[in-house]
Amino acid sequence: MNSITDYIVATAMLFYIIRGFCRGFLRTLLGPVSLMISILVSYFYYSLNQNFILCLLISVAGPLVIHFFLSLTLKLWHKTIHEDKSISLMSRLSGASISILWSGGILIMALILVSFIPGNMVGFPSIQKDVLNSKSYAIIKKIFNDYLPMDKNAAAMREITDLFQNPAQVDKLRSDDNFKNVLNDDKIARLLSDEETRQDIQNKNIAKLLSNPAMQDVLKDKDLLRNLFDLQKKLIREGMGNMEITK
Repeated sequence: MNSITDYIVATAMLFYIIRGFCRGFLRTLLGPVSLMISILVSYFYYSLNQNFILCLLISVAGPLVIHFFLSLTLKLWHKTIHEDKSISLMSRLSGASISILWSGGILIMALILVSFIPGNMVGFPSIQKDVLNSKSYAIIKKIFNDYLPMDKNAAAMREITDLFQNPAQVDKLRSDDNFKNVLNDDKIARLLSDEETRQDIQNKNIAKLLSNPAMQDVLKDKDLLRNLFDLQKKLIREGMGNMEITK
């Protein structure tokens, strides 16, 4: 493992196993219960607001807050109802298994969150690059690829931002008969008509673009996406894909 992310993930997994083994089944079970409650809350929030980043933040931070209150309640109940007694081996093994599953789930969501956060913060691009290039993230994508449509959308938007990052390049392509219909599409016109959106595209602010209604309309049009990708490939072949932005 060459990625720092991989070392962090391996260390975290070992810690989760030891923690679950020490806590036992019942105390560890509070973790997944907290996680499930947070997932339900974040799911309903996303269905109402379509804000993926905030939804993911709820999924990551929610279990910690809920777990704290449930753990406190269990501790008070245990002191008033039960006597202190040792944890059985079966309970410890079950606790270790549950711990690595639910804590690993939170870690996975955290890695996905890092992959979506805009990379213009000081020192962050190198962290994001390390995560995206890690074996751990590659495994996550391979396992959950069909269940992470937003990951596919983020990849699509990276292609789109690369394509429309240069205003001069866009103007030149508008005169190309082969791609005039694509670039003059109503969805593309709406996307590029807003100054703030154009700025987000130039800055590759993927996280903000995820919740942009105009971008969502583009991402829902599979035929348009396919044509845009073909256009981007043509630009790369012709050496136009890396032109600098014209101020």
